[in-house]
Amino acid sequence: MPLYFKQALGLEQNDSVILTGVYSAIPYTLLFVVSLTSGQLADYLRSIGVPTVIVRKAFTTLGMFSAGSFILICGYLGNTSVTAVLTLTLAVGFTGFTSAGYTVNVLDIAPRLAGALMGIINLAGTIPGIVGPQVAKAIAVNPSAPKGSAEYVKDYKEEWREVFIIAFEVYMFGMLVYLILASGEKQPWAEGG
Repeated sequence: MPLYFKQALGLEQNDSVILTGVYSAIPYTLLFVVSLTSGQLADYLRSIGVPTVIVRKAFTTLGMFSAGSFILICGYLGNTSVTAVLTLTLAVGFTGFTSAGYTVNVLDIAPRLAGALMGIINLAGTIPGIVGPQVAKAIAVNPSAPKGSAEYVKDYKEEWREVFIIAFEVYMFGMLVYLILASGEKQPWAEGG
Protein backbone atom coordinates (compact mmCIF):
# COMPACT_ATOMS: atom_id res chain seq x y z
CA MET A 1 0.00 0.00 0.00
CA PRO A 2 2.74 2.55 0.70
CA LEU A 3 4.01 2.12 -2.86
CA TYR A 4 0.50 2.69 -4.23
CA PHE A 5 0.10 5.81 -2.11
CA LYS A 6 3.43 7.12 -3.33
CA GLN A 7 3.12 6.26 -7.02
CA ALA A 8 -0.57 6.58 -7.83
CA LEU A 9 -1.56 9.25 -5.35
CA GLY A 10 1.64 11.26 -5.51
CA LEU A 11 2.44 11.18 -1.80
CA GLU A 12 6.16 11.77 -1.68
CA GLN A 13 8.01 9.56 0.77
CA ASN A 14 10.13 12.34 2.23
CA ASP A 15 7.22 14.72 2.71
CA SER A 16 4.69 12.35 4.21
CA VAL A 17 6.30 9.25 5.74
CA ILE A 18 4.13 9.55 8.84
CA LEU A 19 0.98 10.18 6.80
CA THR A 20 1.70 7.20 4.54
CA GLY A 21 2.36 5.06 7.62
CA VAL A 22 -0.94 6.11 9.17
CA TYR A 23 -2.79 5.49 5.91
CA SER A 24 -1.23 2.04 5.70
CA ALA A 25 -2.11 1.17 9.32
CA ILE A 26 -5.79 2.17 9.29
CA PRO A 27 -6.97 -0.89 7.30
CA TYR A 28 -5.34 -3.31 9.73
CA THR A 29 -7.08 -1.67 12.67
CA LEU A 30 -10.43 -2.42 11.04
CA LEU A 31 -9.24 -5.95 10.21
CA PHE A 32 -8.57 -6.54 13.91
CA VAL A 33 -12.04 -5.36 14.94
CA VAL A 34 -13.85 -7.30 12.20
CA SER A 35 -11.92 -10.49 12.99
CA LEU A 36 -12.95 -10.36 16.63
CA THR A 37 -16.60 -9.57 16.00
CA SER A 38 -17.02 -12.04 13.13
CA GLY A 39 -15.93 -14.92 15.36
CA GLN A 40 -18.55 -13.97 17.92
CA LEU A 41 -21.24 -13.68 15.26
CA ALA A 42 -20.30 -17.03 13.70
CA ASP A 43 -20.46 -18.74 17.11
CA TYR A 44 -23.88 -17.22 17.70
CA LEU A 45 -25.18 -18.42 14.33
CA ARG A 46 -23.94 -21.93 15.03
CA SER A 47 -25.53 -21.86 18.50
CA ILE A 48 -28.97 -21.16 17.01
CA GLY A 49 -28.67 -24.08 14.62
CA VAL A 50 -27.19 -22.69 11.42
CA PRO A 51 -25.11 -25.54 9.94
CA THR A 52 -21.35 -25.11 10.33
CA VAL A 53 -20.67 -25.41 6.61
CA ILE A 54 -23.17 -22.61 5.86
CA VAL A 55 -21.60 -20.35 8.47
CA ARG A 56 -18.05 -21.01 7.22
CA LYS A 57 -18.97 -20.51 3.56
CA ALA A 58 -20.99 -17.38 4.30
CA PHE A 59 -18.19 -15.70 6.26
CA THR A 60 -15.55 -16.70 3.73
CA THR A 61 -17.72 -15.40 0.88
CA LEU A 62 -18.50 -12.16 2.69
CA GLY A 63 -14.83 -11.58 3.45
CA MET A 64 -13.37 -12.50 0.07
CA PHE A 65 -16.06 -11.05 -2.18
CA SER A 66 -16.16 -7.77 -0.26
CA ALA A 67 -12.38 -7.45 -0.07
CA GLY A 68 -11.96 -8.18 -3.77
CA SER A 69 -14.76 -5.79 -4.69
CA PHE A 70 -13.36 -2.91 -2.63
CA ILE A 71 -9.91 -3.45 -4.15
CA LEU A 72 -11.47 -3.32 -7.60
CA ILE A 73 -13.41 -0.18 -6.65
CA CYS A 74 -10.16 1.40 -5.46
CA GLY A 75 -8.68 0.80 -8.91
CA TYR A 76 -11.45 2.88 -10.45
CA LEU A 77 -12.38 5.39 -7.75
CA GLY A 78 -9.24 5.66 -5.63
CA ASN A 79 -8.23 8.96 -7.18
CA THR A 80 -7.61 10.78 -3.91
CA SER A 81 -5.94 9.69 -0.72
CA VAL A 82 -9.31 9.75 1.05
CA THR A 83 -11.10 7.44 -1.39
CA ALA A 84 -8.05 5.17 -1.66
CA VAL A 85 -7.71 4.85 2.10
CA LEU A 86 -11.46 4.30 2.47
CA THR A 87 -11.71 1.56 -0.18
CA LEU A 88 -8.48 -0.17 0.89
CA THR A 89 -9.52 0.03 4.54
CA LEU A 90 -12.81 -1.66 3.70
CA ALA A 91 -11.01 -4.26 1.54
CA VAL A 92 -8.53 -5.25 4.23
CA GLY A 93 -11.09 -4.90 7.02
CA PHE A 94 -13.61 -7.17 5.34
CA THR A 95 -11.01 -9.94 5.07
CA GLY A 96 -11.49 -10.22 8.82
CA PHE A 97 -14.71 -12.10 8.14
CA THR A 98 -12.66 -14.97 6.77
CA SER A 99 -11.32 -15.60 10.28
CA ALA A 100 -14.77 -17.06 11.04
CA GLY A 101 -14.76 -18.84 7.69
CA TYR A 102 -11.93 -20.81 6.15
CA THR A 103 -9.38 -19.90 8.82
CA VAL A 104 -11.16 -21.74 11.61
CA ASN A 105 -12.63 -24.40 9.31
CA VAL A 106 -9.61 -26.66 9.81
CA LEU A 107 -10.77 -27.20 13.40
CA ASP A 108 -14.14 -28.38 12.08
CA ILE A 109 -12.82 -30.85 9.55
CA ALA A 110 -9.68 -32.18 11.28
CA PRO A 111 -9.24 -31.04 14.89
CA ARG A 112 -6.36 -33.45 15.54
CA LEU A 113 -4.49 -32.30 12.42
CA ALA A 114 -5.45 -28.61 12.54
CA GLY A 115 -1.92 -27.40 13.27
CA ALA A 116 -0.41 -29.29 10.33
CA LEU A 117 -3.23 -28.20 8.01
CA MET A 118 -2.83 -24.55 9.00
CA GLY A 119 0.88 -24.86 8.27
CA ILE A 120 0.11 -26.13 4.77
CA ILE A 121 -2.58 -23.47 4.24
CA ASN A 122 -0.28 -20.70 5.44
CA LEU A 123 2.51 -21.99 3.20
CA ALA A 124 0.18 -21.85 0.19
CA GLY A 125 -1.11 -18.46 1.36
CA THR A 126 2.35 -16.92 1.34
CA ILE A 127 2.74 -17.50 -2.39
CA PRO A 128 0.53 -14.54 -3.38
CA GLY A 129 2.37 -12.47 -0.78
CA ILE A 130 5.66 -13.27 -2.47
CA VAL A 131 4.50 -13.16 -6.08
CA GLY A 132 2.07 -10.24 -5.73
CA PRO A 133 4.61 -7.48 -5.08
CA GLN A 134 6.74 -8.73 -7.98
CA VAL A 135 3.71 -8.66 -10.30
CA ALA A 136 2.79 -5.17 -9.05
CA LYS A 137 6.35 -3.99 -9.60
CA ALA A 138 6.34 -5.42 -13.14
CA ILE A 139 2.98 -3.82 -14.02
CA ALA A 140 3.36 -0.46 -12.24
CA VAL A 141 6.56 0.60 -13.97
CA ASN A 142 7.88 4.10 -14.38
CA PRO A 143 5.63 6.01 -16.78
CA SER A 144 7.25 7.85 -19.67
CA ALA A 145 5.64 11.17 -18.71
CA PRO A 146 7.73 13.69 -16.75
CA LYS A 147 7.84 12.80 -13.05
CA GLY A 148 5.36 14.78 -10.98
CA SER A 149 3.18 15.70 -13.96
CA ALA A 150 -0.53 14.94 -14.05
CA GLU A 151 0.10 12.48 -16.92
CA TYR A 152 2.71 10.66 -14.81
CA VAL A 153 0.26 10.11 -11.94
CA LYS A 154 -2.52 9.16 -14.41
CA ASP A 155 -0.28 6.49 -15.95
CA TYR A 156 0.52 5.06 -12.55
CA LYS A 157 -3.17 4.97 -11.63
CA GLU A 158 -3.95 3.02 -14.79
CA GLU A 159 -1.14 0.57 -14.09
CA TRP A 160 -2.24 0.12 -10.48
CA ARG A 161 -5.78 -0.49 -11.72
CA GLU A 162 -4.43 -3.55 -13.55
CA VAL A 163 -2.80 -4.73 -10.30
CA PHE A 164 -6.11 -4.33 -8.46
CA ILE A 165 -7.99 -6.25 -11.16
CA ILE A 166 -5.59 -9.16 -10.74
CA ALA A 167 -6.05 -9.02 -6.96
CA PHE A 168 -9.83 -9.11 -7.45
CA GLU A 169 -9.49 -12.17 -9.69
CA VAL A 170 -7.33 -13.97 -7.13
CA TYR A 171 -9.92 -13.28 -4.40
CA MET A 172 -12.76 -14.56 -6.60
CA PHE A 173 -10.83 -17.71 -7.55
CA GLY A 174 -10.07 -18.51 -3.91
CA MET A 175 -13.67 -17.87 -2.90
CA LEU A 176 -15.07 -20.12 -5.62
CA VAL A 177 -12.67 -22.96 -4.81
CA TYR A 178 -13.67 -22.73 -1.15
CA LEU A 179 -17.38 -22.61 -1.95
CA ILE A 180 -17.10 -25.72 -4.11
CA LEU A 181 -14.82 -27.82 -1.88
CA ALA A 182 -15.44 -26.76 1.72
CA SER A 183 -17.07 -28.96 4.33
CA GLY A 184 -18.16 -28.31 7.89
CA GLU A 185 -17.99 -31.90 9.11
CA LYS A 186 -15.11 -33.85 10.57
CA GLN A 187 -13.48 -35.77 7.74
CA PRO A 188 -12.90 -39.57 7.82
CA TRP A 189 -9.23 -39.15 6.91
CA ALA A 190 -8.78 -36.99 10.02
CA GLU A 191 -9.90 -39.71 12.45
CA GLY A 192 -6.48 -41.32 12.79
CA GLY A 193 -5.81 -44.16 15.11
